[in-house]
Amino acid sequence: MISQGSIRSEALGMLSKAQDGGLSLRLLGGLAVKLSCPSADTGPLARVCGDMDFASLAPGPEVEAFFQKAAWTPLAEFNLYNGAERLIFTSPGGCKADIFLGRFSMCHPIVFRGRLPVDSLRLPLAELLLTKLQVVEANAKDLSDAAAILLDHRLGRGDGELINQDILAQILGDDWGFWRTAKGSLEKILAWLPGSGLGPGDRESLEKRLAEALALLEACPKTPRWRIRSIVGEKLRWYETPEEAEA
Repeated sequence: MISQGSIRSEALGMLSKAQDGGLSLRLLGGLAVKLSCPSADTGPLARVCGDMDFASLAPGPEVEAFFQKAAWTPLAEFNLYNGAERLIFTSPGGCKADIFLGRFSMCHPIVFRGRLPVDSLRLPLAELLLTKLQVVEANAKDLSDAAAILLDHRLGRGDGELINQDILAQILGDDWGFWRTAKGSLEKILAWLPGSGLGPGDRESLEKRLAEALALLEACPKTPRWRIRSIVGEKLRWYETPEEAEA
């Protein structure tokens, strides 16, 4: 098994090389959560990462050339058919890397345009949280990651160490399907909380943050697109069912 230190070292090394070469590259996924949240590094929400995920605004061929120059091995057939939006490589150390180009698209899409420069290491916290809340069939790792982000960072107007509430409102207030899934995910975290292993103080803090996030979803301005789709509601499926690629 690849050590956590090796995965972290390889990921940070690629981020450094990308920065030196002027390539937009940022972490997302469990490793981004682990590096951003003390709660995901130790304790009951501790995150064990088996791979790494990146976001980029660069064109596919440019990203491919960057990883191949660093001696990473491409998942050739997958990259051939999906290279405009997503690429998969294996590091020299044997770690899989998933690279999302322009947007993260699983159950719901999250567009990166204009947002990657906010942080030099990872996706902004608002988008990082949304990558976890967009999972319709969330597993324990998804719930734990979202819980760690909310426990260690508060909602606010801005980025950095804040979860940008304006970005959450903008994205979810325009897409009823995403709003519905995110609301359901927050409610799942509330239900999961008693068995999370967190101490009373952390549970109380997280419950408060979850209540704030749910209140934001209810109060955020809704676009005509959101309102029209809400009429249909759950009579039609409101999410995509992504297929995982095997490396």
